Parts: sequence; structure tokens; C-alpha cells
Amino acid sequence: VRAAERKNALELDAARERADRFAEDCLLQPRAAVEKTRDEWEAARRKVKGVEDPTERLKQRGKSARLEREYRRKLSGLRQQEEQRYGEKDRTLAQLAQKAKVVAGRSLIASAYFWLE
Repeated sequence: VRAAERKNALELDAARERADRFAEDCLLQPRAAVEKTRDEWEAARRKVKGVEDPTERLKQRGKSARLEREYRRKLSGLRQQEEQRYGEKDRTLAQLAQKAKVVAGRSLIASAYFWLE
């Protein structure tokens, strides 16, 4: 029974590692999109500081505000995707852990009756 438990523990660890890598790989592209949008927003904020013309400054401030809203929207979407992926991973690992439990079961095959007289 202990050998089976050790084998199942190793398999469960390998499955956990695969699930972690899969979840992280699925989130690479959304994270990169959020970083790109944040960089664009920061560049727009820096550009507002350097503009002297009031009308141009107003345009740049509007662009900065639009990029900030887009960044927040993408960040919120990323958080939802992370929650979804990690939730799926946790549910899958819980199912695997349940299947991996080693149970030593005994069942009665036959019974004998003795009559003493």
C-alpha cells in the first residue's frame, strides 16, 4: 500500500507541475497585452507633461485617460482569466488527488459456520 501511495504521490506532483505550466502558458499572451497597454498609458502620461499648448495638452490628457480606461479593462479581464485558469487547475488537481487515494479494502469471500454439540 505504501509503494502505491509513493507512486501516486510522484504522479500527482508531475500532474501538478504540468497543470501549473499549462495555466501559466495560457496567461502569457494576456499578460503581455496588459503590459503593452500599461507602457502605452505611461508614455501618454509622460507626453502630457511635456506639452505647452493648452489645446494639445487637452488632447493628450484625453488620450491618456482613454488609455488608462483600456488598461484597467484589460487588467480586469486578465484577473478574470487568471481566476478561471487557476480555478480549473485546482478542480482538476482535486479530482486527480481523489482518484490517487489508495484504499485497502477487504471483502468477505466466504463464511463458515461451526456447530458444536
